[in-house]
Amino acid sequence: MNVSTKLFLVFVVLIGALSIIFVPKILKVGGITCVSQFGPCSQTLTDKLNMLEGKPIVEVRREISEILTSEVLVKDFSIQFSLPNRLRVNLLERKPKFALKVQSSTCGRLRPRKRFRKGFR
Repeated sequence: MNVSTKLFLVFVVLIGALSIIFVPKILKVGGITCVSQFGPCSQTLTDKLNMLEGKPIVEVRREISEILTSEVLVKDFSIQFSLPNRLRVNLLERKPKFALKVQSSTCGRLRPRKRFRKGFR
């Protein structure tokens, strides 16, 4: 290889490395979709995630991780980037173990067989 070809390859590698470093900081998130194994995420969680739209992708990923690790019902999550500028959040939610009825003094518990038992002690 001659000198000009080597310089061109070094230039291309340098431009590629710089784009990998700086593009995620510049790229803004256009939309966030949230899905769990039970269907779409709750409205409160969706509202929290939608407030992050328009921020840089690096910052949004960090804030989504902070929000979801603080949620009690979220067991695990993953974040996927899809072109051009969308994020998809996949949640693994914990199943509720107890059901409480607020309007009366009787309480109930969900049993493993999915039956509801009233007034347990």
